[in-house]
Amino acid sequence: MDERIRARRREVRAAGARRRRRIAASIIVLVLLAAAVVAVARSPLFGIGEVRVRGVDDPGAAAEVVATAAVIEGENLLAADLGAAEARVAGLPWVRGVRAARIPPATVELRVDPRVPAAVVRLPGAAWLVDADGFVLAGGARDDLVAIDAPDAVLPGVGDQIADGAVRAALAVHAGLPAPLRDAIDRYDAPSDRGLRFHLRPPGAGGAAGGVWVRFGAAERIDAKARVLAALIAAAAAQPQPIAEFDVRVPDNPVLLPG
Repeated sequence: MDERIRARRREVRAAGARRRRRIAASIIVLVLLAAAVVAVARSPLFGIGEVRVRGVDDPGAAAEVVATAAVIEGENLLAADLGAAEARVAGLPWVRGVRAARIPPATVELRVDPRVPAAVVRLPGAAWLVDADGFVLAGGARDDLVAIDAPDAVLPGVGDQIADGAVRAALAVHAGLPAPLRDAIDRYDAPSDRGLRFHLRPPGAGGAAGGVWVRFGAAERIDAKARVLAALIAAAAAQPQPIAEFDVRVPDNPVLLPG
């Protein structure tokens, strides 16, 4: 046999042997990596020892988040089902969103975006805390929040969003007004979505002892109505006669009613 052919065959056999060794080495590395992953997943060094809550200042609310997440203490951090924990916490009516993160070696961090009460919706015989998006957070009232009196509204259960047009209109107006004006309002009268009024607390506009009412109408042209109302308030401050009501339902033709 020609020496060149024999040399070529030796090269082919050597190349095949090298390829088999590389494959074997790769398999060994993969097996070792898999074993390492299993070992880490079972290691007590990564047992969950702390569930930390971010974004919630109230200790009671933070404790509710931890209890609802139901993360098992001692469970391996890498094997824990944090997606399920997120879903459970997201079911709380006052939670807008939540993200869970692993912080080695032993901490789960729950980053909560809470819904903040923005108003108290008052019905005959009941009051409910709602956020700016109209989600019902809990029953009860708070003196530091604006009240929305909506006697004909039908509210959903806790955790659901209000569909009532009058309440939604009041929330939209309140969110759209300039902060100085918004902060002077203590309550809304919301018999319908186009019949909104709000009350400016004393000293209020015009110096009336009991404050002054503003007929606002629908949640439309909010910026224009706010500008007209600011001008009316300034004009009323220069008048000796107290003012009972401002009417800005038609901002191009506002009305100032004396007391």
